[in-house]
Amino acid sequence: MSTLWIFGDSFCLPNMKTQEWKEVNWPDQLAKLLKVDQLAINAQYGCSNNYIGWMFRQTLEHIKPNDKIVIITTSIKRWWWFHDHPHCTNHNATNFKNSPLTRTQRRAVEHFLLELQDNEKDHMISLENMLAWHLVKSHHLNAQIAILPGFENIKGMHTCIGSLYDVDWKEHDSNDSNQKQIFLDKHDNYDPKDCHLHEHNHVILAEKLYDYFQYQQPIDLTKGFRENIIF
Repeated sequence: MSTLWIFGDSFCLPNMKTQEWKEVNWPDQLAKLLKVDQLAINAQYGCSNNYIGWMFRQTLEHIKPNDKIVIITTSIKRWWWFHDHPHCTNHNATNFKNSPLTRTQRRAVEHFLLELQDNEKDHMISLENMLAWHLVKSHHLNAQIAILPGFENIKGMHTCIGSLYDVDWKEHDSNDSNQKQIFLDKHDNYDPKDCHLHEHNHVILAEKLYDYFQYQQPIDLTKGFRENIIF
């Protein structure tokens, strides 16, 4: 039994509005291309990189030689503050504002953001450490791994150039990143696109990942995708 394991945030999950998949989505497309027996998605809307690492760690004993692994890293500005609320990582996000956090917890986050989070070098080192750990573990498991950035790309550690965030906002307007926020405002700030991608780009992303796993072709997220298709 071969498995395609996927770890990450909303770039791996159904749309945030209904949380229901459309027929075309890149995880299913990739699983079909690779002809695996099982697809296992371990992801959480709005989570932090540490939470993604924790999900991977919880699954290690089930990963077998020759399984395929895709990890989508998220923004270094997200923090797993509260164990039971892994989606509450961004003070400005809708899922944080609508969360069941107490007044004391919210105040603690405000103080953290004011006093402790202004060190991007520390954030990037943490992400590098996480990526190195994933690469070493997958090597020991004899499983192929692709690590794509949802946001920040660390050259030489992510197995591609570009980011999925760039693919996303270029669907709206490749010259104006504000168009994505205008789109979100129309949908109560919940993205109705599965994995934040148009169906055309789901197919393209799955094909790029397949070529990486099957033929060791580099993954380029800066070109080959459809742009300016959502208005």
